[in-house]
Amino acid sequence: MKLPVVFILLIFSVITLKAQWILENPEPYSNNLKFIVFTDSNTAYITGDKGTIIMLKNSIPKQINSITNKNIKQTFYNSPNNIWAVCDSGIILKFDGAKWFIFDIVGNNNLTSIHFCDSLHGWACGDKSTLLKFDGKSWKPSPLIGNTDYRSIWFVDTNLGFLSTGIGLFKYNGSNWINFYSESNSYGHFFFISDTIGFISISDFLYVYNKGTWIKRPYNSGQSGFNKYYQNKSKTETFALSGTKIYKFNINCLCFELIGSNTHMGISAYTYDSFGQLWGVGEGGLIYVDNPTWHPINSVTMDYLMDIQMLDSTYGWATTGNSLLRFHNGKWMNYTGN
Repeated sequence: MKLPVVFILLIFSVITLKAQWILENPEPYSNNLKFIVFTDSNTAYITGDKGTIIMLKNSIPKQINSITNKNIKQTFYNSPNNIWAVCDSGIILKFDGAKWFIFDIVGNNNLTSIHFCDSLHGWACGDKSTLLKFDGKSWKPSPLIGNTDYRSIWFVDTNLGFLSTGIGLFKYNGSNWINFYSESNSYGHFFFISDTIGFISISDFLYVYNKGTWIKRPYNSGQSGFNKYYQNKSKTETFALSGTKIYKFNINCLCFELIGSNTHMGISAYTYDSFGQLWGVGEGGLIYVDNPTWHPINSVTMDYLMDIQMLDSTYGWATTGNSLLRFHNGKWMNYTGN
């Protein structure tokens, strides 16, 4: 879920959407911005490389004093006062509702993924067989599985979890990790849409978890590995990204079906607004919108747009490598815009 810092100023109208992209008086941040998480309708946190954390409060961005210079690899939201992040060099950050701080440093290996079953039970993984378990008080190393890097971890509940590694996929049964699929470079990312249905994309196959069983499915013609998954706000639809294409999950066939494609630029992230309209961003300043069909519109920047979040149909944010764009009153603009 990651760059040039030169911006091109383009101000134009998008007649179909009655909206504008505007880039004015840019004040780019020095590090890549990667993830956006909202704690309420007025507050969000954006994280990125070299420990960058930016608070958005009532539409005003404020960079928080650095608590680490290590790259933030993934965040996990439990509640407005319980947000976690894992970083390079074994650093684990926490937000307690008032401030961000270094909760723990476990070893010095880079951490890549974090997931919680609930606020008191969490797991994290990383390079060089790093596997950590949170018991409600502290993070502790868990028994190692092989000698390899770990990429993604996901827990359905405290007694059922999954881990992707360089030597295969592993399942946690409440007490032990068991290998259920052996293949080198099994570096996919898990995503579950419910307690009974999930998937992971590895090499030339999509593995679908359906009611306790993993099913190996070859990709449909023209498909390749999926790199990101999303659900709409009502969690009734699930989508996957693969290069320049976007797919929708069909629960009847347990497969992803192509719904849109752009032949030039890759999609990096998308989100829904409150009206159910889909927005997407990607390489070269690419912006997609579903109005009335899934299609690209032009942008004001050639920078890599990395993430987008829309609170409603009139207000949202996007990260552009090392700067921010805000959507407000029908206009997209740099955060310094009014």
